[in-house]
Amino acid sequence: MNTILLNWRTSLSGFLSFVIATGAVFTALPPAWLNPKYSAGLTIAVGLAKAWVGMISKDAGSVEAVVPGKGVQVVTSHEVPDDPAAEAVQK
Repeated sequence: MNTILLNWRTSLSGFLSFVIATGAVFTALPPAWLNPKYSAGLTIAVGLAKAWVGMISKDAGSVEAVVPGKGVQVVTSHEVPDDPAAEAVQK
């Protein structure tokens, strides 16, 4: 599957960061055709959208896993498990 679609929250967050930075520049140094009020309003709206994406995104670095003899636990998330007997929880 396409990485952008698979990790859409991260991709959208990166795009929104770019738009916020561009909007901040246009607010500070607006081109002749752009009203600074519109640029400021758009930057604020995009900032709120980025905050929303951040709230619905999962934190990296941990995942639920079934650890034999210990049940379901939150363990560090990376390609190679710490405990070779641990299996990822299928949702």
